[in-house]
Amino acid sequence: MTLSARAFTLVAGCIVIIALANFTATILPRHTRPNPDLALAACVTQQATPQDTVVLTEWGWFDYAGYFDRYQGGVVNLVSDGQLAEKLARVRQAITAANAQGGRVLIRDFKTMTDDQLSLTKTLTGLGPAAFTPFHAQPAFTCDGQSFDQLK
Repeated sequence: MTLSARAFTLVAGCIVIIALANFTATILPRHTRPNPDLALAACVTQQATPQDTVVLTEWGWFDYAGYFDRYQGGVVNLVSDGQLAEKLARVRQAITAANAQGGRVLIRDFKTMTDDQLSLTKTLTGLGPAAFTPFHAQPAFTCDGQSFDQLK
């Protein structure tokens, strides 16, 4: 084997090793580990009815709800620009509409959120748990370790 053939073999071997390292460190884990956001969305869409509305106080997990045709309910996204009073008015309107249809308004239970999740919710919405006290949250169900409340 000539010097250039050995160099080519060595370079090709290094490229294969680097490619395998990248694959096993980045690509493979994404496809073998369960996606917690996907699992949460799947569970919530199984628990919710078409008459229900989900109140979102953070982004990410509910984007997966579109993967499941069975969820036909409403969404109130509080992660947006707008006045705090207007956001709470949208929640009140959703409760009125859901009650008229025999549905529920569901929100993640603040009591089971981590400090990081609570901080993110406050940052994204401007609203903390105290803002929802007037809605008399009652336990509704638990999905993937996350409790959800029904607002009344």
